[in-house]
Amino acid sequence: MSDKVTTEQDFWDYVEDHSAFLDLEKSSFHKRLLVYQEGFAETTFFAQKKWLQEVIYALYHFEDFPDISVLVAASRASVSEDSEDREPRYFYTRIERTVLERELNFRFAEMDHDEEVKWTKFFNNRTIFSKKIIEQFANKYLPSYRYDNYEDIQV
Repeated sequence: MSDKVTTEQDFWDYVEDHSAFLDLEKSSFHKRLLVYQEGFAETTFFAQKKWLQEVIYALYHFEDFPDISVLVAASRASVSEDSEDREPRYFYTRIERTVLERELNFRFAEMDHDEEVKWTKFFNNRTIFSKKIIEQFANKYLPSYRYDNYEDIQV
């Protein structure tokens, strides 16, 4: 980790600049918590994928955070109209930087610092971001919870 210290202002600047889907009321600097509103991901797989991507973005950006919590809501569990698993779920946990590096076999410190090249190359790397790897990672580390009303979710 670097010597850079993330200030509360740095955190809120990131929140405001990063995504229109970040929930300003539920996200918290003191809890190291980013909450993405309903609509950010529609299905279970895309919620898992977005959760993983957003955790990596945040830990890369906040170099001094040893861990972070991220919540992503999926308004329906399955993309299939025939599926019975269509209840809305949210995916939420705290994850440590070292767990990500170990499980996905990469190091934040070795990531390319050219923004556009870095993220395109990194997230298109199928040895890290295949559907199978994302689902295995989520099954091991990312619990989901059923919800009826997004506004009622407490973290």
